[in-house]
Amino acid sequence: LQVDPMPELFAPLDLAFVVGFLLSLLGIVLGFDALSGEKERGTLRQMLANRVKRSDLVLAKWLAGAIVLAVTVVTAALLGALAVSLRAGGLWGAREWAAYGMIALVSLLYCVFFFTLGLAASAVSRASSVSVLIALLAWVLFVLVVPSLSPYLAAQMVRLPAVAALERDVQRITSEERDLLGQREQDAIWTRYPGLAVALGEGDERRRRLDADPALRARYRALRGEVEAAWDGVNRKQRAKAAALLADWRARAERQLAVSKLLAAGSPLPSLTFALTELADGGFSSLERFE
Repeated sequence: LQVDPMPELFAPLDLAFVVGFLLSLLGIVLGFDALSGEKERGTLRQMLANRVKRSDLVLAKWLAGAIVLAVTVVTAALLGALAVSLRAGGLWGAREWAAYGMIALVSLLYCVFFFTLGLAASAVSRASSVSVLIALLAWVLFVLVVPSLSPYLAAQMVRLPAVAALERDVQRITSEERDLLGQREQDAIWTRYPGLAVALGEGDERRRRLDADPALRARYRALRGEVEAAWDGVNRKQRAKAAALLADWRARAERQLAVSKLLAAGSPLPSLTFALTELADGGFSSLERFE
């Protein structure tokens, strides 16, 4: 069978990628020369000479860029809502539309953050070439470096055994180690019944002797009771030990995740991803409810 490789090579772009990478770059593009470009052209000095306050000028630039981004995000959201309405056939209720509106708002705030970053770089730079370099370096740091390093740093700070090693340890505890401990308990019990093994014999001979000797049968039943109780105790002990090992692994995994999320909070991209997945009912809280 021939399979079209194009969908595998060029997967559909999701909202988190479009907003997280493409629209954030749009914010950088809108802001990096908003003030430095005015400085290079000499128009900034003319505006300030007309008694325009610096704060008012910066605020006007910021509002203009925010409006452009708002129009872009709202237009994209409306087109998406139209597509959803046509395909979903009115299956969405008020809750879903409210979550969709919050997704658009969160996306807009994210884009405005990077526009503000570009505007700040433009404000402290005399040339647009310098401001775009500063803004892009900040974008790389926030979008690429911090989200990529946070899981690695969290893994170094909170060590977590591999799942294969965990499964191997659980298997060892509940099988090989259990059998060894149970056999030791069983051997210790047999030592408390000296001569019983010889008196019992083997195979059919044991059956005949037990049927013929009530006292021997009573001793053998007592021994079997102690052996079964010992094996039950060993099984409980080993199951508890394996459960404690699994609980420790889960606690470490939760701590590692918490540390990773804390480190990733230094970047707006993970926060955007968490917010979008939570609003789409597919994030960590949804996973916890499912589990």
